[in-house]
Amino acid sequence: MSNITLRSVKPEEHQQLKDICAEYIYELYAGRRVDITPMFALIDRYFTEADRHAYFIHSGDALAGFALVNSHCVIESRTPHYSFGEFYIRPAHRRIGAGTTAATQLFDSYPGHWEIREMTGNDTGTAFWRRILTDYTHNNFTEMELNDERWKGSVQLFSNI
Repeated sequence: MSNITLRSVKPEEHQQLKDICAEYIYELYAGRRVDITPMFALIDRYFTEADRHAYFIHSGDALAGFALVNSHCVIESRTPHYSFGEFYIRPAHRRIGAGTTAATQLFDSYPGHWEIREMTGNDTGTAFWRRILTDYTHNNFTEMELNDERWKGSVQLFSNI
């Protein structure tokens, strides 16, 4: 999908990132009351720490989502290594290739050893990443389930170097 673009979030767009992140959290937790303050504290770190990168995902002129890339993995230790802190595509931009295109662009921008994680119960997210990684890696990725202090949910690992 050629009209999908990534753009680094500028410091003056910090609040806009928090707003779309709140939308994401409320959707992820399906209307349950959730304290988003800890997530906002993590977002703040994307503007102060060199190994964290925040992106807006655009479909044409519309803000379609966001991606937070970092090097904070729970399993992967080879360097360089990357993970998504969060990855979100707004419902109106799903199933048109926006997520696939954005993820592929980010993978290509950060060659290394990748770790993708979805929390327990996020079956839609797990299916999304399996589909993307099957295509992107030609099915050359591993997947495991964790249920410990590091993570609770699915983890996919692959290398693009």
